[in-house]
Amino acid sequence: MKLALPSERFSFDPEELLLKWAKWPIFGVQFNGYFVLSITPRKLQSDIESQEKKGKKSLQFNFFSIPFIFHLLFLIIFSILLIWWGNEGFGSFNRLQKLSSDATILTGYIICGFVYTIGGRIWGFVSVKQNLAFWTYQVDKVALITPNLWDPETVSDLQKKIRTSFTRTVYLLCTVLIMLFFNNVILVDILQISKPSIISDSIVTKNGPVLITRLLWVYSYFSFVFFSIWLNFFVKLYAAAVSSIRIELEGVKISGARITRLSKTYGVLIKSVDHFNEEMGGRIFLEVGFNLIVMLCSTYFVIVSAKLGEIGSILMNLIGALLSVHVLYVYGNDGENLEVARAKLANLLCEIEEWEVPWEMGGANKV
Repeated sequence: MKLALPSERFSFDPEELLLKWAKWPIFGVQFNGYFVLSITPRKLQSDIESQEKKGKKSLQFNFFSIPFIFHLLFLIIFSILLIWWGNEGFGSFNRLQKLSSDATILTGYIICGFVYTIGGRIWGFVSVKQNLAFWTYQVDKVALITPNLWDPETVSDLQKKIRTSFTRTVYLLCTVLIMLFFNNVILVDILQISKPSIISDSIVTKNGPVLITRLLWVYSYFSFVFFSIWLNFFVKLYAAAVSSIRIELEGVKISGARITRLSKTYGVLIKSVDHFNEEMGGRIFLEVGFNLIVMLCSTYFVIVSAKLGEIGSILMNLIGALLSVHVLYVYGNDGENLEVARAKLANLLCEIEEWEVPWEMGGANKV
């Protein structure tokens, strides 16, 4: 197997390293509007040191960047469409309310989805400085980690996990879109074995603005899953760093200098994890809560759609529930992987005889 990062060991730039690994997570949060920072060339200064960084890129905020302009226009256009034509879509829920013993579930589901998905995008504009400060802090901490720390095989596995997580999420989102087409065109118009759903009503009546509003709603609602990839990227990164420390200690003669260096590296990692928990802990709590709501309400809509005879809607809601289950699983799995990596490192250090190396790990149980 080809081992990665031979050049990164010699030309170590912490931000470019993180940008390379976080390419797909950053693209995901830019796509869904939760992240309006963009990757741009660094501003050079007229000194010799800056010339060495020519061509280097960094994560910055720019009013003329594509993420900022695209999502500003999205919020404006979607708000206008929702105000003018959104009320026409509420009548489509009347038949659902007739079958529902508790209309509060329907109303709460819609309001919760709107507040969280649209509010998250607005917060993406408001919290630009906070996001940039968080990224800068993580870059600064990675800069303190020796570039030779990263085990090539561990890094290769990290990049594979990131790509797999992104690809799986895109696949599930595409499945949702396919279910929309399958329900509103194949099952309703061609096979005529399913009743029209909320979106297909707009196709039948040829009401373009209402259809666009509903499709934008679907985009804003389901694309929230990309934010979980962004958050889990850092958890995967911390687990890879802990694994690299453990691998460097395995099968080699342990010296005091090596233990001291790796102890300092571990201390830096602990600070990065603590900062992540402080800045993103509340957001992870909201993410988990929102996905639980989506999972439960999607299951509820499966039952209601079955009573209405909307076969395609049943399939789409099942995929929506599966999407939320996937997000919850990834949160739990990545957190468990980090804990397992920490436990393996702790077990390895326990095997070191006290006389071999006089050192203290200090705060090992924080990660």
